[in-house]
Amino acid sequence: MMYKILLDDDFYRNSLEVKEYLEKLIDVIKKYFDAEFVLFEPFYRSKESYHLMAKCQFVNKKILETHKLMKRDLNEVSSINDSTLYDRLPFSQSFINKINYILAENPEYKIIIPLVYNIKNRKLAIKNCGDRLFIIGNYDEEVESNISQWIIHNELIHISMPNINSKFPAKELCAGFNDWRSNILQPDYKGDKISDISEIALEVALRNNYIYDKKITSINSIRAKKDKKGNHPKRQVFKNDKQDVYLSTDFENGGFEVYDKKATHLGQYKFNGDFEKKSDKRSHPLYLK
Repeated sequence: MMYKILLDDDFYRNSLEVKEYLEKLIDVIKKYFDAEFVLFEPFYRSKESYHLMAKCQFVNKKILETHKLMKRDLNEVSSINDSTLYDRLPFSQSFINKINYILAENPEYKIIIPLVYNIKNRKLAIKNCGDRLFIIGNYDEEVESNISQWIIHNELIHISMPNINSKFPAKELCAGFNDWRSNILQPDYKGDKISDISEIALEVALRNNYIYDKKITSINSIRAKKDKKGNHPKRQVFKNDKQDVYLSTDFENGGFEVYDKKATHLGQYKFNGDFEKKSDKRSHPLYLK
């Protein structure tokens, strides 16, 4: 396993408030990621409080239970002055030293660093440093993510191809997008509804191994009923490799309208792949030509 997952020192502290997310993250990594956790012995323990120390031990125990683990001696980590890396990333110098130690150990190693500073890490400013250091935010609620790129290239995370019986094979990696959708649909939402729904739909489609179809998107944009201002509505259509399942982004409610190879409407689905509404052939046409 050339990919290694490294938790920074503050991960333990910041994960106390999001214990449920932490457990799901570790389970997802165990299930889907072809990677190992790196733990340095002696394990990280807090000197601040007994409560925090107990939580740190809980995190370590969960990681040990994955059996996807590489242990290293903390005493072997030397201080390496790499100001460039330190300036770009919000980590302590001691954690930077750990990063450099792992990268220097084997030229094939690549490091993944999950962030838990803010549970809504949806759009990360820095996603990678070079070709060996990658960062992921909220694993099931991040757009333009490294996760989708790994899935596209069938590297690290392997998701089966979608089909008519399994339309969303990466459901577990998309659950959090529904929470974001709920926020978007609120009347006081501060962001750009259309833009954000578009980004979420693209991310979810890519994670489930769908391909954006520019031609069919254009056809449906032109043929769709114009709005009151005479403008063509926004359209975004994806297809699977067999072209027997199509997804059309629902910009009004968030989610997808799903169709079969004959463009028959199969119903509306949430971003996490759950069925939401029955088919409506009259109000949701899809044009393939």
